[in-house]
Amino acid sequence: MHPRPAILALLLSLIVPAIAQLPAGPDTTLTVTAVLDSMRSRFSLIEDYQVNLKVRLRMPKLRMPRKRMTLSFRQPDKFDLKARGFAMVPRRGISLSPDSLFQGLDNLQLAGDTLVNDRPALVLWGAGEIGDRSMMAEMLVDRERWVILGAATYTDTLELFRLRTDYAEQEPGIFLPTRTTLNFNFDKFLIPHMPTAHRKRGDPDAGDLPEMANRSGEAEIEFSKYRVNRGLPDELFDSPSKAVD
Repeated sequence: MHPRPAILALLLSLIVPAIAQLPAGPDTTLTVTAVLDSMRSRFSLIEDYQVNLKVRLRMPKLRMPRKRMTLSFRQPDKFDLKARGFAMVPRRGISLSPDSLFQGLDNLQLAGDTLVNDRPALVLWGAGEIGDRSMMAEMLVDRERWVILGAATYTDTLELFRLRTDYAEQEPGIFLPTRTTLNFNFDKFLIPHMPTAHRKRGDPDAGDLPEMANRSGEAEIEFSKYRVNRGLPDELFDSPSKAVD
């Protein structure tokens, strides 16, 4: 039986990054609003894109071998995924608008500076909730390219989620992912709050979900052959496609 894509979607909706080193003092010349505006401005350069994907998923009750797909995106939030047979892509593993990346986080603060693979990054902290439990979230924002380099989400006892993304300049000023790795853990306190709607045939019953407690999973996405701002047709996004969860 396949685990519901909603399980992965829920974890990835809590996205935010782990710090490679202790942050320095906050940069007083910047504000959270200024950072978000810079990210929005950079993301607005993208009208649409298509890209080839190689995706591998490993999680409880599901192993999807490396699979080839074609992903299409158009502003503001339209996606289409083409693949043969069963396939899904972690939604937070692809390029999303800054507002959707920070959705659900309160009291965002600039916590300092760090380095991610020798790139200067800003550390943003935020807080959120799932059920009656609090989360701590951290975002690492490339302070030159204005993209998310990594993310991690924690409860008081467990790291729920960690992400790392590499980028390349696909068009002047447009930086898109070349490789993303996501690691996540299924907290026993998290599972009862997972959504139960939109079940698909072959998804586990609610009684099966506790079996995933204290287990981990991994997703790896490779991106190649971007086609950026080519004017993708409306029909592409109106046709049935695979899940981008």
